[in-house]
Amino acid sequence: LLGSPLIGMDARRIARLGRHLRRQAAGQEAPGSSHELIAESLRDPELVAGADPEIAQPVLTLAQILDRAREAVADRRSTVWILDQVWRATDWPRRLRRDALGGGRHAREANQALDAVMELFDQAEQMDRAFESVRSVAQFLEQLDQQVIPAAPDLQKGWNRQAVRLVTAHRAKGSQWPLVVVAGVQEGLWPDLRARGRLLTGQPDPGWREQQALEERRLFFVACTRASRALLVTAVNGSADEGPTASPYVSLAAGDSEVVTVPGRPRRPLTPTGVVAGLRQILDDPNTSAAMRQAVWQRLLDLATVRDSRDLPIFGWADPQTWWGHRSWTDNRTPWFQPDQPLPVSASGIESYVQCPRRWFLEKRVRASGAASTSLAFGNLLHLCAQAIAGGDLVPDEAAVGDVLDTVWHAMGYEQGWQASYERDQAQQATRRLLDWMASLSGDFVGAEVAFDAEVTLPSGEALQVRGKADRVDKHGEQIVITDFKTGKNAPTKAEVAEHIQLGLYRWIGDLGELGVDGTAVAQLLYLRQDPPRTQSEPGARLMRQDDADLSWLTPVLEAAVAGLRAELAVARPGPGCRMCAVADSCPADPRGAEVRP
Repeated sequence: LLGSPLIGMDARRIARLGRHLRRQAAGQEAPGSSHELIAESLRDPELVAGADPEIAQPVLTLAQILDRAREAVADRRSTVWILDQVWRATDWPRRLRRDALGGGRHAREANQALDAVMELFDQAEQMDRAFESVRSVAQFLEQLDQQVIPAAPDLQKGWNRQAVRLVTAHRAKGSQWPLVVVAGVQEGLWPDLRARGRLLTGQPDPGWREQQALEERRLFFVACTRASRALLVTAVNGSADEGPTASPYVSLAAGDSEVVTVPGRPRRPLTPTGVVAGLRQILDDPNTSAAMRQAVWQRLLDLATVRDSRDLPIFGWADPQTWWGHRSWTDNRTPWFQPDQPLPVSASGIESYVQCPRRWFLEKRVRASGAASTSLAFGNLLHLCAQAIAGGDLVPDEAAVGDVLDTVWHAMGYEQGWQASYERDQAQQATRRLLDWMASLSGDFVGAEVAFDAEVTLPSGEALQVRGKADRVDKHGEQIVITDFKTGKNAPTKAEVAEHIQLGLYRWIGDLGELGVDGTAVAQLLYLRQDPPRTQSEPGARLMRQDDADLSWLTPVLEAAVAGLRAELAVARPGPGCRMCAVADSCPADPRGAEVRP
């Protein structure tokens, strides 16, 4: 409930809440897991007294809602009345209304949520009316738990048959039109075989995949049979290696008819960005007449003023002031870092700057790397699993971790079904390696995602404020072992590990006692995608350790990096990382990044 739209608490704040409650319960004999402690805080909100309001207020709000609901149940109020009180107790209705009146993905999700809420109220009202409120809320929940609730079509209102009706396949049941277009019949969408939980438990039923496949086939049949005269089924078929592919349902719908293939792409996408791009192409055409040019300019200026219900521009790129080459060079009058303050850096950030200052600037300062890649999502997911296992929030069992992976895998963003399947198998193998390695550990566990914030001074007198988190810290006698989990496919050489900047900084921070324990620090990389070599004694995954006592090589590297950061140098430095660089099209060292304005 805390993470649901009703309260809207994100995963970061829920994790913070769990850590706060675990710290409070540290002295107890059997404090329980984070989930148990969070549930207890809803029964006893005093447990979050004195906590940061960012994590305390959602708990207090939900606890108050639950208290009122319990009182209403005790007073034998109707189920609809109780639902209405819960619904009105938060700002979720206001947020849904705002998003539903907007556009794009947020509007679609808001309308889907409203459909589900309306169906929930309808079910409650039907039960109250049928049983005159003699049935309990617990019985209503049990009834819901036994069914998967689609939003029934609202047949009473009718529609204008001279207009295009946009509906989901579920909402089309019981209706018929002369022409029906079933669009976007892509692999992964038709059939959609993602795990679906029941409305309340969130857990899929046994044999859900076969049942879901049959249901999806029936649903596709329903969509296609809504046409009384003509049916058009469309899909995009990319290449064999990339892009979306058509679902087998396309051939199923065609039967003995021919599937017509139209090669190439549309002249422009039917999106706000595509509209602006089409108008700009007309402007760039030297054969465009003066009158047409003036008309296009006026159309672009008009589009630039169009805003949605949240007062956000719909055609943002229509404003000529946003076009490349139409503005003068910018002058950075605000320094990157305050000259009289220690230079804030992270272990990974300083390594990124040393490898390529231009890439560091574009990715870290400008945030120009775009949407997160599936590789990053893969790594983040395994890091979260490792943290949950170490913290006792997830059972160290391959099947249990696999269940967690299955619940979120549909949201990873793989374009091709075979990619999703292959990477899911890779994630399972990485999980097995991680668990084997963790089972072999014999030292004292210090912590997972151990945060540090240390001020260190270089021989030049330059002060650094080093912040970050170590994936895992253990204590073996007098030795502090810092482990950084890696999910990349390529490991560095031994020579590269010996002067690995991130590991060197971890060791320096550990030697200073900033990780909560005293001792001599060593740091290592654990490559979860790779089996250990035969020469490695530790089981599980490939380990690459930096334990040479001499860290003198690190000082000149840091001094040079600090000098470059203070001077605000962002030169392009070609190297092995260029092959996978997300901002290569903005780099002068790459042909794709050539200047558009000299």
